[in-house]
Amino acid sequence: MKRWILFATLAVQALAAAAHDNLKPAKGGVIAEGQSGYRIELVAEGGQLAAWVTDHDGKPVAAQGVKAELTMLAGSEKSTATFEPAAGHKLLARVKPVAGAKVVVRLTVGTRATEQLRLTLK
Repeated sequence: MKRWILFATLAVQALAAAAHDNLKPAKGGVIAEGQSGYRIELVAEGGQLAAWVTDHDGKPVAAQGVKAELTMLAGSEKSTATFEPAAGHKLLARVKPVAGAKVVVRLTVGTRATEQLRLTLK
């Protein structure tokens, strides 16, 4: 009985680790996943901050159904911006990215509750 419990525990841990193993940025930015399973990847792009939203499985979420705002803290400087839909599942915020800045994104997908995701820019 003890062996079976140990085996079951190890199997559950392995599955949990594999489920989050694919949390790798596809665009070379930084990525975070919220409690809902939605993910956001932030990339500095031409003096702006681009964001791509996907679900837990990495499938794109249409930008038209997403609302997102950010607060960026870089040293003693604080910036806020709203993301606007660009194309597909890409959003853009007119804010100058600062390497090492802490970013809090408030993300709302469709009618789901708003959640906060925390990231540190590269």
